[in-house]
Amino acid sequence: MIGSGRRNEDINLLLLKQQIPYMLNVSHYMTDLVYVLYYTIKLQDNEQEIIELEGRKTMLCDEIYRLREHFRILLNRSSGSILGIIQEDTNEKEDVTIDKDNESKEEIWRLIQQFKNLITEELLQIVNDINRLIIEKLNGMNSNNDDENIKKLVIQLDNCFYGFLNLNNFIRRIPSSKTFNSDNQDSMKSIVHVIKDELLLSWKIELDLLNCKIFSLISTNEKILNLFRQYQVDNGQTPIEIKKQDNMGSIKEDSEAFIQLISWLKDDQVFGSLVL
Repeated sequence: MIGSGRRNEDINLLLLKQQIPYMLNVSHYMTDLVYVLYYTIKLQDNEQEIIELEGRKTMLCDEIYRLREHFRILLNRSSGSILGIIQEDTNEKEDVTIDKDNESKEEIWRLIQQFKNLITEELLQIVNDINRLIIEKLNGMNSNNDDENIKKLVIQLDNCFYGFLNLNNFIRRIPSSKTFNSDNQDSMKSIVHVIKDELLLSWKIELDLLNCKIFSLISTNEKILNLFRQYQVDNGQTPIEIKKQDNMGSIKEDSEAFIQLISWLKDDQVFGSLVL
């Protein structure tokens, strides 16, 4: 029979393992918000609105860079043995028979707290404000061909933000303890299950949908496609052939041209020299 101390430690290990995919998903979410901002900017005609949105895009890029740097630093600070434990496949067994010393237990608990602190109230407010601003601008657009798709994008933006907020609030409310007694073992395991198999999974699905919707809109936006074609001409490349469908230009998402478009967006239009 495995002692309660070892089972207690396993709970914190499981909690720590959920923090890592959560942070990666936060980073992906914020990155896609930048692409949505870029798309929204290209829909604008008013110079003041463009300047406002460009400022928010720069702010969000800075926050992504800061978040990822802190995330890397946090991982690098942890010992190789702890990272090895995190990465091990335990086959979802309830009793993990890895024996670790008190120093490792202390570090695991400390890492959990530091991961929680990566998502600050200021960052939440920035994401909320940008999400609200994007939705306000998109709702004010009257692009006939994109009306329905823009409405779907607005719904998806809300789904992703509230999924982010709910998941973050849930994680922050998890009791913090270096050890858990036998009375709350089952409840803590249930919490881990909710994070991993419900909240994280459902949010990831919403994020994937957001990613699909924004890149579908980008790849059919005439202004963006013309900019891309001009970039190719300026660099001595043969401009992509844009197929017309329902009076709209488009690039097939499984084509080489689409891969080139995404690379151009990332390196030339959206992030530039910023290393993410």
